Amino acid sequence: MDYGNYEKGRAFAEKLQRANIIVDCAVRIGTCEITRREMKENEMAKIAELV
Repeated sequence: MDYGNYEKGRAFAEKLQRANIIVDCAVRIGTCEITRREMKENEMAKIAELV
C-alpha cells in the first residue's frame, strides 16, 4: 500500500490494517472495499452505526 509522504498517517494506517481496518494515508475510512463486496445503503447504515 502506498501512503505517500504521510509518515504519521502511514504508521497509524498500518496498525489499523493489522486489525483488518483499511484506511488511506489521511486515515480516512473509504467505501472501496464495501462496494467491491457489493454492499449497499443498508449495510452502509449499519457500518456507520458501528463506527
